[in-house]
Amino acid sequence: MIVDEAHGAHCYFSKLMPQGALFQGADVTINSLHKNIGALSSTALINVSKTSRLPALKVKNTYNLLNTTTPSPFLLADVESCVRILK
Repeated sequence: MIVDEAHGAHCYFSKLMPQGALFQGADVTINSLHKNIGALSSTALINVSKTSRLPALKVKNTYNLLNTTTPSPFLLADVESCVRILK
């Protein structure tokens, strides 16, 4: 099961929030970090559960078919910064 968790990225950083879909049995989630975590526009994460029935390598290979070969280092650094701050 793939879950569009566009507004749910914050659920993974506090026990006071509802459980994220990965903790409820989803195989893959997509989190838009720019919607409620404060990352720059167009930033998102693809998360694959450790118990996913969909192999992480297949997700990665499919993503690479659609993704740019030159990702923005500024967006990547911003995502890492936001996650680090929330931890």
